[in-house]
Amino acid sequence: MNSFITKHLPNDKPETLLAAVRQWGMSLQYINPALQTHELCRTAIMQGRHGSPDAMQYVVDQTDELILEVIQLCPKAFKHVRNQTDELYIKALN
Repeated sequence: MNSFITKHLPNDKPETLLAAVRQWGMSLQYINPALQTHELCRTAIMQGRHGSPDAMQYVVDQTDELILEVIQLCPKAFKHVRNQTDELYIKALN
């Protein structure tokens, strides 16, 4: 699924949105923030063989839970965490 198609998806069906981020994690940037679920964001960042850590910058609600889960599997995503606290950084290292 390319970015042109993703930009024009009807942003109301969870299964369509999941399919889009599974194909290209960066498509998260085109998804209505109100429809971003934990699963959708995690899937966008972790998609593919090497993940798509840059998709983290498009996660609207960067919860500690999501950040820790993602960072443990894809450490490069930490650079896109908006609120990089010492506590979060230490947890991410463990």
